[in-house]
Amino acid sequence: MIVGKTHGILDLLRLRSSLISGLLDISSIADAAEAAALCSVADAIISEDDEQKQAAVTGLLFGGDFSGVSCKPKVLNLCIVSD
Repeated sequence: MIVGKTHGILDLLRLRSSLISGLLDISSIADAAEAAALCSVADAIISEDDEQKQAAVTGLLFGGDFSGVSCKPKVLNLCIVSD
């Protein structure tokens, strides 16, 4: 379970990179709020702030909210493999 979710977090970071660079358009599967949530969580994971990083990773691995945003919108569910 943890290995699958960890793999999903890496996929999330790749997805963020593709969105930021304009290589990928997810508007057909996610609204603007979900795309923003995805980027917010991914930004926290790669930030220098260890507390934010811990909160984001914990939210993704075990469920919950990060900065008032659920860590389980549709887009994140595409990335996070659950057992």
